[in-house]
Amino acid sequence: IATVWWDIGTGLKAGDVEDFAAILFFIAAFQAFMSVSSMPSFLEDRTVYLKEKTSGNYGVMAYNAGAFLSSTPFVALIAVVCSAIIYFALAMNSGDGRFLIFLLNLFLTLV
Repeated sequence: IATVWWDIGTGLKAGDVEDFAAILFFIAAFQAFMSVSSMPSFLEDRTVYLKEKTSGNYGVMAYNAGAFLSSTPFVALIAVVCSAIIYFALAMNSGDGRFLIFLLNLFLTLV
């Protein structure tokens, strides 16, 4: 992504709106489709969960909360690294808090 649209943020023109929309769509779609790669892990965890549930060790809420909390740091790391590379390579708007908004958007896409 960074090499295709390298430094597009400098010298913006009216026609660059479509390029930025394409960039944002591609980033969000790529990250969302990457989330599908966790499906094999989910299927493996499902058999363990079903065994633990029938044993009465924990319920649905405890399992989902634990799975969410254990995966959040890794997802945050992916979001920070990808955002830092993409945002600054494309020379996007460096206004107050814009990078954090971009980072939050990407993180929420992944979660």
